[in-house]
Amino acid sequence: MLQERPSLASANPTLYRFHPFSQPVSFTDCAELVEHIAARLAGWRVTPRHTEKPGEEPGEEPAAVINVAMRGPKYVLTSDRLDEEEVYRPTAHIICAFLVELLDAINAEMTDSLYLHAGAVEIDGKLIVYPASGKTGKSTLTAQMARAGARIHSDDVVPIHLSTGLGWSMGIETRIRLPLPDTIAPETRSWIEAHQAIASHRMGCEDDDRNRGR
Repeated sequence: MLQERPSLASANPTLYRFHPFSQPVSFTDCAELVEHIAARLAGWRVTPRHTEKPGEEPGEEPAAVINVAMRGPKYVLTSDRLDEEEVYRPTAHIICAFLVELLDAINAEMTDSLYLHAGAVEIDGKLIVYPASGKTGKSTLTAQMARAGARIHSDDVVPIHLSTGLGWSMGIETRIRLPLPDTIAPETRSWIEAHQAIASHRMGCEDDDRNRGR
């Protein structure tokens, strides 16, 4: 007999805000994951949601736009964007998947910027942007640029203010798809492996805080 899976809504989630994003997200039975994600976000304020926003009635809790919950040894991810839940086991995988959902939600909310699917580094005071589709090496190139001393702004999404035309950094750590290509230089491979803060067989989050733009 098939057993009905427990509803994520039936648990007791904790709501958080990832400022400057205004909408709440929820985590159930995975407080340590929140700490891991917060460590990947330079300059963000990640706080439990205890107070109402202007216009909300006291005690009124808006629905979370992203939900993460532990189900046994696995993480279950749902969001307003996803048609069905996604299930992950390695911590690095759920961190990367959550950040994708967070970026999409921010893109929908902050309409004052154009969000380019691109990497970007600062060299000699100028922002160099390299747009590309997924799985084409933006993050690997970004890590190589960090090793060379460039200031990292993004390996994935570059917001451009519509009013000023200026790009700005979201402060998200570089996330690299693993395994690394065989063609990568040995010294670059060693540098990337030495700077992986958290990794699995398929994804790695780089500790590139010293080179990240603010």
